[in-house]
Amino acid sequence: LSGNMSEEQQFCLRWNNFQANITSQFEALRDEEDFVDVTLACDGQRLKAHKVVLSACSPYFKELFKVCNDLITNVSHWHHLSVLWVQQK
Repeated sequence: LSGNMSEEQQFCLRWNNFQANITSQFEALRDEEDFVDVTLACDGQRLKAHKVVLSACSPYFKELFKVCNDLITNVSHWHHLSVLWVQQK
């Protein structure tokens, strides 16, 4: 080993096609229902979802999940949408 270990090296990690890849991976997570942690209901239909994705895309859901945390049970009714429950894993 070199005696001059104090020099810092910096690296730049690049991922080709990151946007396309992450989009397809989020679609796969949704389709396979991997890591879903909330269920939404509207007009008699239910949709399993991910709190982090809903929060990233909606200030409404972000605030709802921050305030209610894991205690949501039929708490919110907004434009005919009900948050049924947050699943604990």
